[in-house]
Amino acid sequence: SFPGVPQFWDDNPVEGIPLPDPERTEQISVTLADNGRTAVAVPARPDARGAASVWDLGSGAILADLPLTNRASVVEFLADDRLLVAGPSSAALWQFGGTDLAADWVVETAFAAPPVVSADARSFATAESVRDGIRVSIFAHEDARLIGSFETASFQSWALAEAANFVVVTDGTRRGRVLDPVSGDTRAEFFHDLELARVLVAIDRVVAVDVQGEVLAWSLESERRTLAPTDAVHVGMAVNAASVSLSPDGTLASFVASDGSVSVSRLSDGYRLAVFDHGPGVVIESRVDPESGRVVSADATKIRSWRLPSADIIGHDFGELSAVAIDESGEFAVVGYRSGQVQLIRNLPQAVQNGP
Repeated sequence: SFPGVPQFWDDNPVEGIPLPDPERTEQISVTLADNGRTAVAVPARPDARGAASVWDLGSGAILADLPLTNRASVVEFLADDRLLVAGPSSAALWQFGGTDLAADWVVETAFAAPPVVSADARSFATAESVRDGIRVSIFAHEDARLIGSFETASFQSWALAEAANFVVVTDGTRRGRVLDPVSGDTRAEFFHDLELARVLVAIDRVVAVDVQGEVLAWSLESERRTLAPTDAVHVGMAVNAASVSLSPDGTLASFVASDGSVSVSRLSDGYRLAVFDHGPGVVIESRVDPESGRVVSADATKIRSWRLPSADIIGHDFGELSAVAIDESGEFAVVGYRSGQVQLIRNLPQAVQNGP
């Protein structure tokens, strides 16, 4: 070759270049469908692409390998055969029965918050940053048909109700808002004594976790537009907001306590149905099955399944004790808790002997 003379090559070898078949990795993140029979595995490494592999857990067969064009930060099942896969700035809706791409889209910058799926898995929503806040768009699960879209102030945590009836958001303060899914108007506001770290939604309730791990539930059955801290039901104390999950029927909450135990409580009145000792290991997640008959707890190396009792309710879990008063006879006691709840204990000597 000569200096300054351009050179050209024909990059088309006659025999071709053999490429090895891609290999499956064991460094994966797994999402389980609510039916307990289907799971999807995606690469866990931040720089990995590859595919989202959908598995039938009963037969061990692969139902689909769905190509990933970006890092998958959100993987959620919708209905029976749809899968929502989202990255920092793009999302795709797959029908994995036939490996068909139902819809895909890319936002101009990045999602303001991860996409969320409704409690009944029949709709989902995205949050895109716009000039004056966030644009929320709600889609149907079949073909990503637009159901509603509105703009609202910025938020940190959010959830979509069953049948896309409403949207709930919190902005890192002590306040949360219940929004109309079409107009974005505020239907109701709920307040707490501490900042709210996460919000979830049941059929007729809003569930929030504050920065100290207290789990609270507000009923939305009334027409009241302002819900105070005293209107909330204290459900329990979680080690962190991420460990809290709701049963598919919206009646129970499961969460991990600071001692590693897993509790299951009713949202309606805060009664604790059961407490399970997961054993050694840092529990990272707990979940109630669709029939609310079992709870599953998991750490980095093992998964345990527990059968929920049908009776023998343990009782209220009011959280941390803050004050105790005993009458002069020693027969009665009044116990106060940090959550604001007050409990009257009758026949104190027998209660102490029998334990909680």
